[in-house]
Amino acid sequence: MEDMTWDELIEETLGSRGRIRILRVLARRGQVNMSRLARECGLSYESTKSHVDRLRELGLVDVRRVGRVVLIRISDHPLSVMLRDILLGPERIREGP
Repeated sequence: MEDMTWDELIEETLGSRGRIRILRVLARRGQVNMSRLARECGLSYESTKSHVDRLRELGLVDVRRVGRVVLIRISDHPLSVMLRDILLGPERIREGP
């Protein structure tokens, strides 16, 4: 993970619609393979991979390979957890306690 200030990390993450889309899908789905993630985000595979690589460098997602399948999920990083809660907010409100 890069040595960034909290503000720089937020700006880097939220400065891209693609990264926000990826985090939203991961917040809703949990763990997703790269191809499905690209489809659900409406991004090309290459663009998705680039964003996922950057999110991984920042420590915000975990990536693991199972055979030929690449699986991505939101990490336990404090910013990832907060963003997941924000991105799921409206759904949680509708579901109730």
